[in-house]
Amino acid sequence: LTVDNQNVRLQKQPQLPLRFSCYGTFKILQVAHMHYGNGMVTRCRDVLESEFEQCSDLNTTRFLRRLIEVEKPDFVAFTGDNIFGASASDAAESMYEAFGRVLESGVPWAAVLGNHDQESTMTREELMSFISLMDYSLSKTFPSAGDNLETLPIKIQ
Repeated sequence: LTVDNQNVRLQKQPQLPLRFSCYGTFKILQVAHMHYGNGMVTRCRDVLESEFEQCSDLNTTRFLRRLIEVEKPDFVAFTGDNIFGASASDAAESMYEAFGRVLESGVPWAAVLGNHDQESTMTREELMSFISLMDYSLSKTFPSAGDNLETLPIKIQ
């Protein structure tokens, strides 16, 4: 889309409402504590010394891509510590890379923040705003207390 000679990219929206399959199933993939840093340069922690040089954040993203391919989830829930602020020099870039595999897949998703997410270059409010604007995201910044089953993006039958 071009507006006033500037390229504008619109957020890709998930198809709503989310629905159970014809078999009555709805698969949720939960991903917690990725602690993503700066990609290839961020080494894994708590691995064998012999694995240290070959292990980086890219192992996490390859693993997430494979999980999405194999499990074919209907929804992905990221439940905190998506990035490790102390290792992430640019919070927005790290978040984008951490969530990149689900963005590529087109699967609807949402994220909440953990205690390490805001330790980089963005506040919690800025991070949630950024996440809520990403493709296929159902995350909301300051969702209203009045949200109930009638306003949820999933059809319950």
